[in-house]
Order: sequence, then C-alpha cells, then structure tokens
Amino acid sequence: MAISHRQKQWLAAYLGPARFNATEAARIAGYKDPEQAGYENKRKQEIRAAIERRLDATAMSAEEVLSRLADQARGIGDYLSYAVLDTVYGPMRMMDLDWEALKRDGKLHLVKGWEYDKKGSLSILFTDPQAALVQLGRHHKLFTDRMEQVDPDLDARIERELAKLEAAREAEAAGKASGEEPEP
Repeated sequence: MAISHRQKQWLAAYLGPARFNATEAARIAGYKDPEQAGYENKRKQEIRAAIERRLDATAMSAEEVLSRLADQARGIGDYLSYAVLDTVYGPMRMMDLDWEALKRDGKLHLVKGWEYDKKGSLSILFTDPQAALVQLGRHHKLFTDRMEQVDPDLDARIERELAKLEAAREAEAAGKASGEEPEP
C-alpha cells in the first residue's frame, strides 16, 4: 500500500521538527486526533520502512563515527597555522580563524565553538581530544567498565561444586532419617 500525502507530511514532521514524537508529528500534519494517528502511523509497515530508509540515508555509519572520533582524538594539530593574528597593536593576539583553510583541510568539525572576551580577543573552543580517545578506547575494549569472567569453565565448575554440596546435604539428611551417625 502506498503512503498517502498526509502520511508523507507526518513522516517529514516526525523526522524533522517533531523530533521523533509521533503525536506532535500528527499535530503538525493536521490530523484531527493526533494521538491516535501518530500511534497508528508509527505502527504501519510502509511508514516504518520509510523511516528506516531515511535514517539509513542520513545517519552516520559506525565507520564514520569512529573516523570522526579519531579525527577529534588527533586534534587540529598546529592550530596556529589556521589563526589570523593581530600583531600591529602590541602583543600578538588571535583575531579570527582562517575558516576557508579549515574547510579546505576538512577540519571544520573539530571547532566546537568560539567566543570573544571583553577586550575583543577571540577564544576558539575545539573538540576534546581526551573525550574522543576515551570513546575510541571503549570501542576497542581497552578499558573495562565491568568485570569480565576470565575462566570460561567457571560457571560449570561452580555448578558441579553446588551439586556436590547438595548431594552431601541429602546424604546427611538421609542418614539422620535412618538413624545412622554420619562418618567424620
């Protein structure tokens, strides 16, 4: 079954301004009962497939995420090569960045933001290389956030020991029931 015009509007809103809120997407698309329409649209197979296709087309792959993290971990290198400096009025201070050079070199994504202080000096905020390194380390399992079982046979050995203890208890209970004294 084809997706209707209104369902396409809902889909665009769901993936856009509604930010994955089905009811809000239905409200934006003009449905009379947004709660019901949002619930129903989200469950329809054709719409779910369209959502998956759109997300696959726009979402980052795992390889791209790792590549971006690696870029962030490596940092911008010699950021002064991208700095526009003012040396005319006393001590050297950074006035701006060479945004075109950053774009040409594929480094724009490493700039997190910027701000000017009261004197007009520019402060550039770069992505945190240590945070990126931690994320990469977790991906490569260089750090352990939880204890991992080292002995693969540990569970089986524990089960055998528990079975022996249970058998000993049963034997002791059977001996008491028959009036026999257990051997020391």
